[in-house]
Formats: sequence, structure tokens, C-alpha cells
Amino acid sequence: MEKVICLLLFTSILVGCEKKDECLIIREKASQNGEYYFIDRSGFVDENTVAGQVNVSLEVFNQYAVGDEYCIE
Repeated sequence: MEKVICLLLFTSILVGCEKKDECLIIREKASQNGEYYFIDRSGFVDENTVAGQVNVSLEVFNQYAVGDEYCIE
């Protein structure tokens, strides 16, 4: 019985710590000084964004169009 409880506890910790993707709809694309950005303007903000602005590589920038959904992993 203790093994079952430990297994359930361990599983719940793993599921609870799973990182969730944050997504935005690309409203604008911009580049400046060799930096590339997707802009949402919806107020989406986390550690990778500045007021709805996500810095991406040129490769990623070229893969998406305005109106596409972009998710930060």
C-alpha cells in the first residue's frame, strides 16, 4: 500500500511540474538591428516577452506569418 501511495505522490509531482507552453497570435512581425520579433499586443507577458513582444531567431521569424499562433516552449 505504501508503494502505491508513493507512486501516486511521485506521479502527481511530475504532472504538477510539467511546463506548459505559452502561446500568442502574431499580430505583427518586426526586425531591428538584427533582432526579430513577433508582436501580440494582447498584454501576454512572461519571462520571454516584453509587453506582448517575443524575440525569435531569423529561422523562426521566417517560418511564421502574421495571424499564425506561436508557442513558447
